[in-house]
Amino acid sequence: MTTTNEIADKIATKHSLTKAQSKAIVAAVFAAITTAATSGTESSIPGFGKFKVKDTPERGSAKSGHRRGDQDCSCKEARIHTSQGAQGGVK
Repeated sequence: MTTTNEIADKIATKHSLTKAQSKAIVAAVFAAITTAATSGTESSIPGFGKFKVKDTPERGSAKSGHRRGDQDCSCKEARIHTSQGAQGGVK
């Protein structure tokens, strides 16, 4: 994994900048992408990827069609819905 500090260090070395200058540039790039994405605008960086926040509806359970943790669930799988842990497995 490459960290933002490692990216900033490479930029500083390649472009004769101080680490503080290059860290500010990296932070500004990520801030611009975040701002654009959260406002609904897509950011596209050729050769790297596109960034956009999408609002997607919650998916239901494949077997029962219920959402996990659904308070109104009365099916025989209700215990499964409410007993799922952070890893998604049944306890």
